[in-house]
Amino acid sequence: MDPTPASPSPSRSPGLSRAIAITALITGTFYGLAAVVSYMADGGTAPIRIFWSIASALIGVEAAFRGGFLTAELGVVLHYLVATIWTWLFFALYPRLRILGKYPFSAGVGYGFVVWVVMNLVVVPLSKAPKISFNPANAGIAVAMLMVCFGLPLSLFARRHFAKA
Repeated sequence: MDPTPASPSPSRSPGLSRAIAITALITGTFYGLAAVVSYMADGGTAPIRIFWSIASALIGVEAAFRGGFLTAELGVVLHYLVATIWTWLFFALYPRLRILGKYPFSAGVGYGFVVWVVMNLVVVPLSKAPKISFNPANAGIAVAMLMVCFGLPLSLFARRHFAKA
């Protein structure tokens, strides 16, 4: 028998679920706050509309915007659910793709871009969310926010987690 204990698999490292949950909470909050700030800077007056829009992906526009705080809460839950799914995927890929750990800044920025592409070209069009015409300036801002407020911190948190594992 080998007296040295086997090191844990990176995908089953100690505290992985906790690291994913905390990272999703933090990055989801960063991105949510960035969305609110961007909306307000663009002349928006009711940030609750952001979360109604998110809820509309599931229940439709009319129901979401008539639902008041309840549908806004649904939007917040969906926002964090999506953040958690993307965070889980990055953490699942991290030990398998060495490039993610080798270039964490590029990985985070690239992942933010991938998230934007998949969400805007696949997920949102398949949902009940309102169809919005493409605006290059708004898309650029949204991509930049996902890169800086979601992808980059996600990559750095994953790097920190797996360095401890």
